[in-house]
Formats: sequence, structure tokens, C-alpha cells
Amino acid sequence: MDKPERLFDVRIARRNIAAGVITQDEFDAFLAQVEDSAANAVRCDAKMVRGAVDDSSTIADED
Repeated sequence: MDKPERLFDVRIARRNIAAGVITQDEFDAFLAQVEDSAANAVRCDAKMVRGAVDDSSTIADED
């Protein structure tokens, strides 16, 4: 691939396709060659607090 990988970032790929920077075929080919990293995923539980930081819990080091 001769175009920078950043052009294929899924957050901006549709805009780049619409602007003619990359084609749909180039984007599809890029997605086909991306390695599946699902096995490297780690589950993370998070508590979302609106407008404040919840300091009631601490994070333990996992050494």
C-alpha cells in the first residue's frame, strides 16, 4: 500500500472516501489485511461518573 495507514483510520475513512482521498476498494482491501487482535483484548469494568471524579476506590498494582 502506497498511502499512509492513517488515511484508513475507521474514524475518518468515510470522510476520506467521500473526499476522494481513498477509494472504497482501497479501504476494503486495507480492512481485509488487518490482523484480528480480539485475542489480545482485556476486559475492563469502569464506572462512569457525570461531572465528578469518583475517588472512593483505589487501583491495585498487578505486579
